[in-house]
Amino acid sequence: MQQKSRAVSNVILFGLNEGLALDLQRQLLTQGVAVHSSSHSTLDECVRLFEQTRAGVVFCASDPDCYQALLGLIKKEKLALHLIVVSRQPETSDWLKALEAGATDYCAPPFDIRQIQWMLDGAAKPKSFAA
Repeated sequence: MQQKSRAVSNVILFGLNEGLALDLQRQLLTQGVAVHSSSHSTLDECVRLFEQTRAGVVFCASDPDCYQALLGLIKKEKLALHLIVVSRQPETSDWLKALEAGATDYCAPPFDIRQIQWMLDGAAKPKSFAA
């Protein structure tokens, strides 16, 4: 079965623990997506990866300090980058807080191919910047 082509061909993993990153990376690779991550999870490193790869999506740790800082940078710099928060434990209140803060989506393992496709399809839509 041939995969349909996607507008999102590059993603960044930011601030995820190794096990969670590997689980997610396996699913993303089955979708033909190039996965970029850094051993140094700093905002500067994430921006460098974005500039090098022109990734459309960053999968970020569910720590509010992590995703709020990244969301602030995305908005300030007007980066065409969708942020999906990834958590080991899917808590409804954490999910709502992340979406209210500006995240595009929220996910937790086990990662499902259909879920990944749905998130990537949603992220392929143009990002708008509300004033």
